Amino acid sequence: MNRRSIDNRNGRTSYSGMLIETIRDHLRAAPFEPFVVQMVDGRRFEVPHSEFAAINAKGTEFYVVGKNDVGVRLSTLLIASVEPLQESHS
Repeated sequence: MNRRSIDNRNGRTSYSGMLIETIRDHLRAAPFEPFVVQMVDGRRFEVPHSEFAAINAKGTEFYVVGKNDVGVRLSTLLIASVEPLQESHS
């Protein structure tokens, strides 16, 4: 059974399993390209390098090391989107 989450901000429908595979693809990419995981509550977690994130074997939890070297454990069911990290040029 697929669990479905709705991204109400833009009307997209996505499946959590597809998002997990997207994250795994980003983590395995060579060369690695930084990306952002956005949660359904609006929080955003930047992944500047593959060594800063992991997914457990079951695909139910996503781990990311954020600023100040603080680790966060997130439920993959609550991930709304995965996007490339846009560099800010100030």
